[in-house]
Amino acid sequence: MKKNRKRKQEEINNKIIIGIVAIAVVVLIIVLCIFLLKNQKKEENIQKTSELEEKITTLASNFYETKYHSGLAEEKIPQLSTFQEIGIKFSLSDMVSILPMSEDVKELFESKKCNYDNSKVIIYPKDPYQAKDYEIKIELSCSE
Repeated sequence: MKKNRKRKQEEINNKIIIGIVAIAVVVLIIVLCIFLLKNQKKEENIQKTSELEEKITTLASNFYETKYHSGLAEEKIPQLSTFQEIGIKFSLSDMVSILPMSEDVKELFESKKCNYDNSKVIIYPKDPYQAKDYEIKIELSCSE
């Protein structure tokens, strides 16, 4: 009788251990899934930011070459050297008021919850200060 009781107690203990292990495995799987989803979202966010910066750089290049530089009188072009180090700064709202964004760039910009007034484009003219002699830096102000 003691052996039966002991055996039943062992079976109960084994079932409890199996239950605890099963619960631990389920919790571990849930934690792993949450981690992977967060990581995936982070990677998507980095990819979106990179894509947005690339598209805004293209827009800024077009703005500088076709609107800003082409609007300078020939005698003013050498004065661009003044901005070689400090850059020419534009808010995105100023730039897009002159050269509108395409719908896909607007959607990407808004999906990242970026601010048009606080996002900046900085253009650094380079010697010999022709239309394609510059570097661009993008400073996005986004909440996502």
